[in-house]
Amino acid sequence: MQNNSSGNPRSDNCDLSASNQAAGGANGAGQSATSGRGHISGRSRKKARTPRKGSLSAEEQRKFKTCDGTIRQFQNSILGAGRSLRDMKQERLFRENFATFPAYCEDVGISKTYANDLIAFARIHDFLDEDPSVEIKPTAHSHTRPLRKVPDEDLGPIWKLAVQSGKGVTESSVRAARDAYRAANPKPGPGPTAAKNKRSRRPCKGLLSSLWAWFASVLRSLWSLIVAIIGRAARIFRK
Repeated sequence: MQNNSSGNPRSDNCDLSASNQAAGGANGAGQSATSGRGHISGRSRKKARTPRKGSLSAEEQRKFKTCDGTIRQFQNSILGAGRSLRDMKQERLFRENFATFPAYCEDVGISKTYANDLIAFARIHDFLDEDPSVEIKPTAHSHTRPLRKVPDEDLGPIWKLAVQSGKGVTESSVRAARDAYRAANPKPGPGPTAAKNKRSRRPCKGLLSSLWAWFASVLRSLWSLIVAIIGRAARIFRK
């Protein structure tokens, strides 16, 4: 995959040609999407037996076939597959034949974790692609794995820090850049009002526990009284 792959995110276009174009110049840093645990075997596995109700419209059926073909046939275009998986998951295009998104992933031969990695890769790649100051783009889903939970406003600075580290763009270098950026730019913690509110909830919790204990003891006493009355009545009737 070329480092300067272009193209804005297209949630409504999963054409296979766009995916092949994005993967046209794959280099050493771009990991093949068909290797390792994320390999898509092409073998069709058993479909979910209990798909959720909800028929697809004609347009959704067309889009399902396009996305499904891209996901099943791609070789090096993890970007195109990530975009197609994103549309498949967000719009639930699988719902006519599969009960859940993980069931669809199992059918095409990939894990849910790997599918989410590809979706995150496409999202972060497209976000960075809109920033003209970012010249080197991520070329493998491992590059963006440490950034999955990073706010969008921090993606650009962290990625640039990883590129400028001089260690090469790898998962470990991106993680180190993320940790260094967080250390240099700590997020403000909860204010004094939030801490006060948290402390004020503790007495309420203790009061509820005390009330529950008292109520339980009353119930036990009533139950013992009822048992005693029934036993005494039974002895009177026997006489």
